[in-house]
Amino acid sequence: MRRLLITTTLGLLAVTATATSAAASIPPSTDPADGAATAELAPAPDSSGAPAVTVDRAVPVVDSSGTPVASVTLGDVEPAWTGFAEGDEPDSGFEYLRITVVVESLTTRGLYAVDADDFVVQDADGFTTRPTTVPTAAEDAADTDPVTETELPTGETVELALTFEVVGGVATQALYYTPGNDRLITIAELG
Repeated sequence: MRRLLITTTLGLLAVTATATSAAASIPPSTDPADGAATAELAPAPDSSGAPAVTVDRAVPVVDSSGTPVASVTLGDVEPAWTGFAEGDEPDSGFEYLRITVVVESLTTRGLYAVDADDFVVQDADGFTTRPTTVPTAAEDAADTDPVTETELPTGETVELALTFEVVGGVATQALYYTPGNDRLITIAELG
């Protein structure tokens, strides 16, 4: 009986090791179960050489009963963004990361409120950063501010240009949306 128990245990360990090894060799999914977009940085279309990425997939936002109330779609991701006005440079050792998102209201009653401060990026070291208001050079010249918050009726959308001041040279891992104190929704895995 003891020999059968040892043989069975060793067999189970071998099967577990084989399954773990096989799972490790499977490439990461580009369609995560939570609906988040997975993005890889690609060369930017401009001459700056900074990587950029665009992913066009809506991530659902549901209320406590599971009813969709909004969706968030990741647009452009611009590391080392330089489109700011003179005098709005990031602090020494930091750079701007510019991410565009489109939020659509799907609520069936009332308005859906969205605020740029509801978005958070996390870097490879685990640190999180909320966006700061940094107008583009054109917005600064026209003396206009970027949209940072609004309330949307059903079917309406808003595009938010989120600017994060991040540590230079540290990869950004993910973008999250926090529509409430008890919610953290993965919008995109960036790293």
